[in-house]
Amino acid sequence: MTSTSTQFRGFAQNYLLPAICLGFAFIFDCLGLQAQQQNTYSLIRIPIATSPDIQALQNMGLDDDHGIHKNGTYYESIVSKHALSQLTKNAIPYQEIHSDMESFYESRLKSEYPAFIKQLQTESKLAPKNFVTGSMGGYYTLEEIYKEMSRLVQYSQGYFISLDTIGITHENRPIIAWTFGSRQDLKKPATLLTALHHSREPGGVTTLLYFLWDLLERANEGDEEAKYLLTERTLVIVPCLNPDGYAFNQSQKPEGGGLWRKNRRIIDAKTFGVDLNRNYGPESFWNANNGGSSTDPNSDLYRGTAPFSEPETKAMQSLCGKYAFGCMFNYHTYSNLLIYPFAALSRETEDSSTFRGFAADATRFNAYSAGRDLETVGYTTRGNSDDWAYHEHNALAFTPEVGAITDGFWPSPTRILPHARENLHMNYQALWSSGSNLCIRLAENNIDTISMNDASIGSLIIDVQNIGRLDLKEKGIIRISSLRDDVIVIDSVINIDSVYSGERLSHNIQFRVQKNYRNGDPARFLISRVQHGISRIDTAVIILYRPTVYDLFVSESDKTSFDLDNWNMNTTASIPYLEDSPGFMYKPKIDNYAVYAKDLDLSEYRRAILQLETQWNIEPIGDFGVIQVSTDKGATWDFIRTSRMVKGSGISGAKQPSNGFGFQGNMPEWEFQKADLSGMLKPNVRFRFGMLSDDGAEFNGFAIRNVRVLAYADSFNSIDVGSEVLFKTDVHPIPANDNYLYVTIERPNHGSPLDFTVEIFDHIGRAAGEIMQFTLYEKQYMIPIPIPSLSAGIYHVRVRNNFGINQVITVPVIR
Repeated sequence: MTSTSTQFRGFAQNYLLPAICLGFAFIFDCLGLQAQQQNTYSLIRIPIATSPDIQALQNMGLDDDHGIHKNGTYYESIVSKHALSQLTKNAIPYQEIHSDMESFYESRLKSEYPAFIKQLQTESKLAPKNFVTGSMGGYYTLEEIYKEMSRLVQYSQGYFISLDTIGITHENRPIIAWTFGSRQDLKKPATLLTALHHSREPGGVTTLLYFLWDLLERANEGDEEAKYLLTERTLVIVPCLNPDGYAFNQSQKPEGGGLWRKNRRIIDAKTFGVDLNRNYGPESFWNANNGGSSTDPNSDLYRGTAPFSEPETKAMQSLCGKYAFGCMFNYHTYSNLLIYPFAALSRETEDSSTFRGFAADATRFNAYSAGRDLETVGYTTRGNSDDWAYHEHNALAFTPEVGAITDGFWPSPTRILPHARENLHMNYQALWSSGSNLCIRLAENNIDTISMNDASIGSLIIDVQNIGRLDLKEKGIIRISSLRDDVIVIDSVINIDSVYSGERLSHNIQFRVQKNYRNGDPARFLISRVQHGISRIDTAVIILYRPTVYDLFVSESDKTSFDLDNWNMNTTASIPYLEDSPGFMYKPKIDNYAVYAKDLDLSEYRRAILQLETQWNIEPIGDFGVIQVSTDKGATWDFIRTSRMVKGSGISGAKQPSNGFGFQGNMPEWEFQKADLSGMLKPNVRFRFGMLSDDGAEFNGFAIRNVRVLAYADSFNSIDVGSEVLFKTDVHPIPANDNYLYVTIERPNHGSPLDFTVEIFDHIGRAAGEIMQFTLYEKQYMIPIPIPSLSAGIYHVRVRNNFGINQVITVPVIR
């Protein structure tokens, strides 16, 4: 590995990269032989009566990474000319849907480019200010990738560490890694982001560079989280691992659409390339007995002669030996997936709780399906990057597959910005998770704690998990505050001393609703998690305060309330659950519903919600896990939508109607979901839970537990906490610029003595002084708080009495 020194860095930025870029024009001219080896790619459909042998298809050269597999109907894939000849040779009939997919993609890029320019004009304010797109249908040329990296380096303002040539390709191109951070420290938690293992997948690099601009712009504008991540993490970027393959596509289709996948190793005069994501070790993974790659050099899935036979994978091997990568993203396209190990082995890793927790949090905004390849796409691979990185380096290694099935390898340019935005949260979490990373897994009203004697007091259940590679050994803080004046959080701070990687902790936080709170109103809570002094905020909207609870399925006895069809109850776990296909894969061509047989009368309520916990493993695009409601005794049914559901694909022959919503893909963890029923407040409300399957591949299916309807009558809290315990707080001077703050507490009238505490915190929730305690006997009292040690900044003074009523005043301190 060759690393540029600090003195050489300026030369590299000013001369080396431009020289590399200018050299490509010469290289393209000199590659006459290889440029003439243009392949053609067709979209085909193979009619089949039974499931084809996936290994046999791969050995013929079919790219099963992105094939659509429909049992008893067809198998659809983009294939090379060689694969077509193999199908013909083996007497396998096929229908050619489109004979030239490169031209199809090229034409789509051109025709939708004007709409893309219009989109940029209207949405540019949402993107990083410095982010620009490329000239290849909106995507970057190889030269433009390096130019953008050079611009990022120049903008980084001290956050750039080095430019490293980590390998040289078969065609003598450098494989380049850029390292960002505050200083070279090989012991710091490090994150690796790569793109273009496969040279026909440009959406990965646009998504990656969008994130880099967002991160660096936020840091240079003073954002504390971005500054922390660039100071306390090392970020290594390999934007194009396969420059030979990418340059070849560029030479063949300069306006975009090239479909060459592999690198450009010369096998013989007519045969080129190794699939880099089938060329990783160890030997036992590369040669696993699962058929997850091809031994035919003509195949797009050709694995090479041995693990790490290629300079590109050797470069990755060398790079990963240098840094302590805790988290790795190897970007690919497409299918809206987040895939993690193992593929070569028929099991998850020893760190499955961390992988699952990270995936659940990272995909909560983009609804990507997450899991092992067998759980997400229904087949296995061998010799891939993620298996090796976890096995060899214990890294949390993931493959994001950006874009939907309808996007394909070269999505419309109008999809560039949406794809980049939907992966921002995931990329930030990757940077955090190379170290320790606290996330909020659940924040919801704990209805089991509602007191019938005093329903104005309840509690929130807050679940926290460390989804980082490292244990959290220093103190973390979770702070909860209400954005409504009439909802008081009684104990708003959770102190977390240590959490090991993957560990999930549960806490209850009490709250009180004030008199005249309208039952069924939403309350918005801010949940701030403070780690290493950095505050990250989540928002939870929760309906309060006194519901009528209808248990649809909570205990074993509730099974009798359902017409189960092929569903059944599983009691092997601590909490019973209903599942559509107990002990086996769900069946093809079936609409399997568990119907709650008791109609609910919700007509007298002002609001209602359905809540449940669910997990699913369902074929994407074709099959659907749905929740439906009827208000006419089952004559018609409407779809219910929760946060993890996706809109139906609308593909002909599939069970996902375009006007419906449901679960697809994989969610191995029990996930809390809820749906608003406010438009369905009728006398006869009926629910059903369905597993709908077409003629395609089958998976494990759909399961539900703790299913409840919470209905809220239109009433107001009549419990008065008593005016004698209410108080008003005043703080002066504001801003503070002296050695004392003066806090005045006043209540409406004399009454029984009240105990108070007064605390002061900085803007990220750290205590900035001693807790002061006193008893108020008078109607008014003033307390001086010494602040000579406080530096300039924003502080918060919290005054709380022994009834749980508190007030917070924000005070700027200037010096």
